[in-house]
Amino acid sequence: MAWIGQEDLNGFSSSLKNRFDAAGKMLEKLRNRCLVFVGDSIGRNQWESPLCMLSSALLNKTSIYEVNVSPITKHLGILVIKFEDFNCTAEYYRSPYLVIQGHAPVQKG
Repeated sequence: MAWIGQEDLNGFSSSLKNRFDAAGKMLEKLRNRCLVFVGDSIGRNQWESPLCMLSSALLNKTSIYEVNVSPITKHLGILVIKFEDFNCTAEYYRSPYLVIQGHAPVQKG
């Protein structure tokens, strides 16, 4: 069994700090803009992941809220999370079918 030394823990804490710094840098790039995801349940999961990372970069968690005041678990297809300190939003629009449904062509012969 390997032992984790103090130097390993220091490296871990600095890499963890860099990860949160990256989220802060992304929020700076999103200042006065919106980030939009369109898709089905997989797209929603891809939308939720950056929300968690971005929210972890903020000290004031009360400055993050859902604009339409709907619970994130029960919604009608549109979710808009506002990061008030940066005047930016992360939006999710549910669209299970991104292409027009059709039928396979009939083969003749």
